[in-house]
Amino acid sequence: MLDSLKKKKSHRKRETISYFGDEETTNVKTKKKRTSNSGDIDDEKTAKKVVRKPKKPNKLVEFRRQVGRTTLRVSGDNCERALSAVMKICRVEDVKRSADGCTFRVKSKHLGKIIALLDNLCYDYKITDNSGIAPYALSVVMRPGLLVGIMAVICAIIVSSQFVTRVSVVSAGAEIDAALKNEICAILDENGVKVGAKTSDVNEDAVQEKLLALDKVSFASVTRKGTRVDVVVKQALPNEYVFERDGTQVKAQKRAVVTRVVVTGGTAVKKYGDVVSPGDVLIDGYIEYGDEKIPVKASGYAYGKVYYEKTMFFPNESIVTEYGESKTLVRFCMFGKVPKTPDAPFEKYVLKTSVENYGFLLPILVYKFEFTAIDEKRVQNARSTDEMKRLAFSSLASEFKESAKVLNVYYDVKQSDGGVTVKVTAEAEELI
Repeated sequence: MLDSLKKKKSHRKRETISYFGDEETTNVKTKKKRTSNSGDIDDEKTAKKVVRKPKKPNKLVEFRRQVGRTTLRVSGDNCERALSAVMKICRVEDVKRSADGCTFRVKSKHLGKIIALLDNLCYDYKITDNSGIAPYALSVVMRPGLLVGIMAVICAIIVSSQFVTRVSVVSAGAEIDAALKNEICAILDENGVKVGAKTSDVNEDAVQEKLLALDKVSFASVTRKGTRVDVVVKQALPNEYVFERDGTQVKAQKRAVVTRVVVTGGTAVKKYGDVVSPGDVLIDGYIEYGDEKIPVKASGYAYGKVYYEKTMFFPNESIVTEYGESKTLVRFCMFGKVPKTPDAPFEKYVLKTSVENYGFLLPILVYKFEFTAIDEKRVQNARSTDEMKRLAFSSLASEFKESAKVLNVYYDVKQSDGGVTVKVTAEAEELI
């Protein structure tokens, strides 16, 4: 009796229990309960089952099954019959037929039914690809470390977009002198146009008005583009009617033949036809009253005849460069490192390099290498003499002052073995 009881107590049965349609084998432990009156065990009244619940399905795997695509290859002569049967279960895409079978693609969620169908029909099949861009992108995002890094970068970009990361000051025309640069930088700092300042605090119109108020500035433009502020300043050129004075004297600025002198104060000491050099006195600071000279402030201006010369050589055969396709390569660097220049995609090229700084919160430098293909060709000089004269005079005219008035133009054309030399001389009247 006791032996039988011990055997029953230590005996464990294995049952098959179904959860949500999935069958799995679990361990069932039956506990026998003693009654107070007898030592018999009632198996029917007291039976406690200890069951291990199935694990929850992986949501990422389930999502891949729903969105992913699977490519299958069916071999055999009657693969059309298998394809027709599969089309009754789900939609078939990218069907490719060949002599020994066919290949098609279906949604991964129908893969279990399709495999069961092909097994029943006794077809040879093979899974050749299992893809799906969206699920794999989701799996990358679901990595905690990568997700935290992406969120940190996004937060840094959002924060950095609220502050000025770059201030660019460019001169339009002649280079700005050091004194004017200091004045411009002081105005920009006072008005919050500096790296690290809030972009919302930058008032472009107010800064522009203060820059234009400077005596030496003739043009100013302040533009904010995202987190970058571009400032363009043009320095005022000296007035043509302002002459250098040594005390109370007006002096010549260049070598010329005097044609006329306009006096608004003082006395002209040069007349028509006089040849003057730089530094010679044109108007002296006095007026004559009888035999006496009364000191006054000298003022006025003078015109003189000056000469401009230009020599140009036109070779019989010249090399002309033609620009073709351009290709830009980008390299990212951090902490001040300079990348190596990439290999050129063209045999002959022109390289242009630029660097951009993303901001003070992200120490990333973006190097852009722009390669432009060039082709050099030999071209014969087919210009006529008149065309070469016009080109030489056009080059010389760029040197004329605004007050210059051309009186005469002289040309000297010489032919040589290598080409043609054109010398052009212009006689002009201008302020001296």
